[in-house]
Amino acid sequence: MTMRVSWSRPGGVLVASITGRVDSGNSAAFHSALEEGTVQGDHALVLDCRHLSYMSSAGLRVLLAMARKFRNPGRGIGICHLSKSILSVITASGFDRIIPVHETRTDAINALSGSGDAGAADTDAADAGAPDEGDTTPTPIRSAVNMDIVGDNIADIAAFTVEKYEFANEDLPPDARADAVKAIEEALWREVEVWKERRKAIMAGMFRTAAAALERAIERKA
Repeated sequence: MTMRVSWSRPGGVLVASITGRVDSGNSAAFHSALEEGTVQGDHALVLDCRHLSYMSSAGLRVLLAMARKFRNPGRGIGICHLSKSILSVITASGFDRIIPVHETRTDAINALSGSGDAGAADTDAADAGAPDEGDTTPTPIRSAVNMDIVGDNIADIAAFTVEKYEFANEDLPPDARADAVKAIEEALWREVEVWKERRKAIMAGMFRTAAAALERAIERKA
């Protein structure tokens, strides 16, 4: 599924409606789309994720960059209509402490405009119905770990972790930043090895369970 960003200004607040998936393959295009859609005079930005099916840590890095852009006094940013799966990533990463999470577009616009009803007439239609829960297709158990995908995620998680620290603190010197990213990546690769061993144990247990179930089924037919 391709990524698309569409724009509107209900109640005078800029809203970016995101559709599709955001991952390491299109995060640069996603960042460009958000940058091109905002202008210097915009004081607030709402990211409407109703039709966003997936976001990786690469996408979180883009959102963090936009949070930096709207962090100055008199400016603000919010995110709304998160699916359960994306919300779990947002909360697990601590990102909800950087960008306020709102249930609906109306809630986000009202919070940013400081009004109890700003933009309500323009946003009621957008908020009608249940939020899109994103891609609910079960992920198959693979026979091997795709190390290219894992490597991309690890690099993005490491960079995001450092950038999130720098968002709340001063920027690290280049050497210290590079050392921190390297240390995080090494720690994450060690964690991958641990999970690979756990996966092997889980698969072995599944085969034992399958064999035992087969024996019981045969015994009942005997």
